[in-house]
Amino acid sequence: MTESLSSFVAIFRAVLILHGAPPPLTKRDAVKTTARVVGLDTSPFDQILELVGKKARLTKSEAENLFGIYLAQIQKVIDAVDQIERRD
Repeated sequence: MTESLSSFVAIFRAVLILHGAPPPLTKRDAVKTTARVVGLDTSPFDQILELVGKKARLTKSEAENLFGIYLAQIQKVIDAVDQIERRD
């Protein structure tokens, strides 16, 4: 999850541009702004950001729970993109 977060933040910045919002520079701000625009729960992203660069580990149960919540929020971003009308 920590390794995938940077990729998703890059996608979040693109989603913000699609929604007409300026993309923030920091990962944390990009997550917060995307959460506001598309209605995400920031808690899994906040937890993952806290784990980046730390040697702390989650238990298997904690990691599975966090992963499920993380994926659900990623799905919300996908759904938000699907809702954008094409401008041809």
